[in-house]
Amino acid sequence: CDLLENDLEESAATLLSTYRYIHEPFYPTEFRDLDRCCTTHGMKGLNELVVNAYETLAKAKTIRISYEKHKEAAKSAPPTAKAVEAVDALEKEYKSVVEEHSSLLRKLRDYPFLKKVRSIKWHLN
Repeated sequence: CDLLENDLEESAATLLSTYRYIHEPFYPTEFRDLDRCCTTHGMKGLNELVVNAYETLAKAKTIRISYEKHKEAAKSAPPTAKAVEAVDALEKEYKSVVEEHSSLLRKLRDYPFLKKVRSIKWHLN
């Protein structure tokens, strides 16, 4: 994956083919994913999908927190038209962001191994 991200497609293909016969019998699903995403363009697109999925999830959480605060404020005091409008707008925005996140996850569903690899935060010492 790192080789592909750095435009080293030939090196990545050579490395993959060198070790394929050893590892493919034990990891057929992983190799299927690698075969389907074996170009620099494909890997960068996959990374973009992963980043966008995490960003939309974070945005949905932020909107949800704001929505809950507005909802609680409306319960404690008589709701004004402006407060009701704000709650409705947040609810609509939340639904839109959740729908976008679901769409991104559907696209990532085709690459279960690579999604997992690209989503992990590696802690290097």
